[in-house]
Amino acid sequence: EYASRDAAEAVALNPQAAWLANQGVIWSRQGELGKAVECFELAVRKDPRNSFAFRGLGFARLRQNRPDEAAKAFERATQIDSLDVEALGGLV
Repeated sequence: EYASRDAAEAVALNPQAAWLANQGVIWSRQGELGKAVECFELAVRKDPRNSFAFRGLGFARLRQNRPDEAAKAFERATQIDSLDVEALGGLV
């Protein structure tokens, strides 16, 4: 429920960045982590306040075994939305 609310807010603020972030989720679920990271990075460049995209980037980076880069993405997500429990969980 929390993720769907984030996605809806992201779409309202910047539809193109939100589409990219959602595409990143799809690529990530399919195991295409390079493509997922590319989508998430494009999304955060287009909308630097998109916590949903930063969170997705963090999880994709974790799956790539890049914990330092993942932590930076999760930290940025929590700076934008301090109540983002999924991003906070990624920092643990």
